[in-house]
Amino acid sequence: MTSRRTTTRASKPIPPPPEPEEGYDALIAYLHKYSLEELERAGYAQEPAPKEVEALEADVSHHLARQKVKGLAKDYPKTHRKRTPQLTALLKCVPGLKPATRMHIADALNVIVDKAHDLEEIMERLLNEKHTPAEIGELLLAFQVVRTTCVPTMRA
Repeated sequence: MTSRRTTTRASKPIPPPPEPEEGYDALIAYLHKYSLEELERAGYAQEPAPKEVEALEADVSHHLARQKVKGLAKDYPKTHRKRTPQLTALLKCVPGLKPATRMHIADALNVIVDKAHDLEEIMERLLNEKHTPAEIGELLLAFQVVRTTCVPTMRA
């Protein structure tokens, strides 16, 4: 005859969160693996300090104010064709590329092509549509926003 446990077994301790150097992917995977309740019990989740709350509120207010000013620019960047898996598969024929390198190259190419598409669209709108001076300024701002959006860099 077997006996059943009436108490739950002690769960494995939760490891500390990943360091910033490990990147966003590691942090996202960590946060998907452990619930907020588990992180609180382990002492890794805590209430933000009053200064952190103030800074966040100021940042949100600034972001909302910028969204009002941006007008037509708030639509950009907008092209997200998600071609990274296709490009990664295509790069498999390149000898000597490690899988991670293939993925980083594919991701960078995907972002660059999406940005180029957005820039071309903005230019077409500027040249081929009638706009008020304010709308022209908004589209020029959109051009600047898309142009300065980060492209993933290769990691060693």
